[in-house]
Amino acid sequence: MSNADVWSKEGAGMLVYCYFQSPSGDWAHQISYYFREDASLARIHAELGTFIGNMTVIRERFYNGQGKLLRSSRQFLDMETKKKKKPGEDGEEFFDRPVPIYRTVKALPFYTLLSEPAAKTK
Repeated sequence: MSNADVWSKEGAGMLVYCYFQSPSGDWAHQISYYFREDASLARIHAELGTFIGNMTVIRERFYNGQGKLLRSSRQFLDMETKKKKKPGEDGEEFFDRPVPIYRTVKALPFYTLLSEPAAKTK
């Protein structure tokens, strides 16, 4: 994970935006996690852009309060034209990247940082 931004408001859920990237820059994965007020995962929106196959992959996943996947969708698009494209249809290799799934806020790899009080400014 290259970086993460977290937004929350008391009495509401939490949005966590994570950015993953290969060291070479061949691919980047932008993933938004939506958590309910009880800290359970509600939704994932992920966009993978990869030069390996010149693809954009857009995924949506929705979960119930117990963590069960309710529905999901996946679209493969040409990175430049944004038109639907099947992986490998033009003879190019394509390597997909899995979406890390954090079913609760506590499962986030940086959770302990979230519980630290914010630094006070003068």
